[in-house]
Amino acid sequence: MIFRTLLIVFLLLSVSVSSAGASGWWTLYEDGKRAVDSGQLDRGITLLERSASVSEKASTLRLLAETYEQKGDYDAASDTYYREAGVYRRMGDETTYQAVKNIADRLRTDIELYAREDGTAQAGSRALHEPAAGMYAGAYVDAEKEVSSHDRFREFNETTGKQHAIFFSYHSLGTPFPSGTAEKIKEAGGAMQIALEPNSRHPLSSVQDNEYLRQFAVDAQKADIPVFIRFASEMNGSWVSWHGDPALYKRSFRTMAEVMHRDTDNVAMVWSPAASPAERIDAYYPGDDAVDWVGLNIYATPYLNADLNQEAFNRDPLDRLAPFYEKYAQSKPMMISEFAASHFTAAGSQDMTAYGTMRMRAFYHGLQMRFPNVHAIHWFSMNPMGNQNVPVDRRRNNFSLLENTSMLNTYRNIMKDSYFLPEVAASQDTAVVSPLENTRVHDTLQVQTHAKTYDPFIQKVFYKLNGERYQTAGSYPYSIQVNRGDLREGRNVLEAVVYDSAGRIAGRESAVLYQGPDRGSFQEKQLTLYTGDKRAYTKTGAEQLLEAPFIEKGTTLVPLRFISETFGADVGWNQQAKQISISSGEKEVLLTAGSRTAQVNGTAETLLQAPQIQRGVTFVPLRFISETLGHSVGYEAPGTVHVYP
Repeated sequence: MIFRTLLIVFLLLSVSVSSAGASGWWTLYEDGKRAVDSGQLDRGITLLERSASVSEKASTLRLLAETYEQKGDYDAASDTYYREAGVYRRMGDETTYQAVKNIADRLRTDIELYAREDGTAQAGSRALHEPAAGMYAGAYVDAEKEVSSHDRFREFNETTGKQHAIFFSYHSLGTPFPSGTAEKIKEAGGAMQIALEPNSRHPLSSVQDNEYLRQFAVDAQKADIPVFIRFASEMNGSWVSWHGDPALYKRSFRTMAEVMHRDTDNVAMVWSPAASPAERIDAYYPGDDAVDWVGLNIYATPYLNADLNQEAFNRDPLDRLAPFYEKYAQSKPMMISEFAASHFTAAGSQDMTAYGTMRMRAFYHGLQMRFPNVHAIHWFSMNPMGNQNVPVDRRRNNFSLLENTSMLNTYRNIMKDSYFLPEVAASQDTAVVSPLENTRVHDTLQVQTHAKTYDPFIQKVFYKLNGERYQTAGSYPYSIQVNRGDLREGRNVLEAVVYDSAGRIAGRESAVLYQGPDRGSFQEKQLTLYTGDKRAYTKTGAEQLLEAPFIEKGTTLVPLRFISETFGADVGWNQQAKQISISSGEKEVLLTAGSRTAQVNGTAETLLQAPQIQRGVTFVPLRFISETLGHSVGYEAPGTVHVYP
């Protein structure tokens, strides 16, 4: 009886407290709204924050975010929109979550500093046609009016001043492999991407391991060029006929992949959804064994659906790429299967050249800084406006590179960058772009900044070195040269201060640099490593490592890939036994992850530190491997190692 009485009292108190809480958030919300409506923004923010702390309602967070935005506090506005998006995600409303997140993304400021150096990059296990570093330059020019139809690939290369590694064409499922197009692309020195699309006569369900598909594979092999098959892309969008049945889509993709993997050695399968709707993408993934590359189709337009009421100037396509990249491109090479930025829109018939060139620079340079596993990008060069063969909703923007001189010149300048590769090959000289933090400067270092703010038209990036005025850059990627002689011994701080189009400071970020030894003192084949730094420095540049070396109990451990690529050793890995085999010349070395016992030509030796696996990367003791294989290692200051292959 006493227990029942206490339980009733507890329930009554709970209801009372709950009611008071509900009433409290509403009263605070109403008071906050009145304050905002009367122009008392600070008071309104205080009341709305208190309301949200009592009960985090989407309506409260929306008004609070809009008030921060009205005040010009864009970081707080962005954070609050993210909080609102979180409410919808907890409710299971993924569509509204994505819509609100897009608003938050547009207002967020991201500033990151990067180092760019000549050199090479080490890659893990590579997929078919995957380069170690860099990005294949690609394009769609089949509907480009400014080139002749019979020699369009060569003419496009000449006009843009760039040998393109890949050209893509649309092709209907059920028709033979496009051998004629492949031959033209081969003559122009390129590889081929085929956007292979089902149709009413040959839908997804028609994909079978049959004579047609086997012959398609035979002809693809005969083309004698690298081929990428982008099968039934944009499947997450309701505008394509193959949308709506993820199970059927995955079966069809897997059948296509099984035939191509079995019957060819030059065809890579590309799975490529559209960037939106993002919430429908995952259901269509066919599986790692069927997919060689992941892709994304993404466009930049100043208005959504050419509607003046849906302005999208600060909708950064890199933000839309980021969650997809994090999920899929960590284990697969990625391509931007289609990209373009509008330079003319049907919305008010406006010239958007400034917008188009800005988005082009930001996207192409931003990819190499923020998304190093994106290894190909294809510009969709076409003016669909007035083209009766294009669906009406696709005729609202002009993407042709060749119809706008400023767009063409901007593209030509971007393509001068060695990061954009002219041919499909696994190993090519390119630039190494990596986060600036802890970089050593041995002579001159190119520094660039990824700067994205609430205002897409950034005026400048002003750099300070150790608190003093240093240099200014006025256009993306806001590049400067840092000279070794400008640095002091020990720790140096380089700060980037970003200004919006009105000349206001939009944000700032800094990174630590160190003065390394003069590169002139390097021996011809010397490599210098620093713990915590993901680079191996050479006399002429740098090699980017999979992971930074580290010291454990006095032993320097380096990624296994560094050993194979630096010393030219053959490296093997037995997954079941966790055993590493390294052979070079007459030396055979066997190591086991977690064990301090090694075998050298069959003789047991004891290591000071066992090999280990971290973040999927195998690390081995540098001195033991180097000296066993006949190379020397020298140690200078703590954390500095010189390797002489």
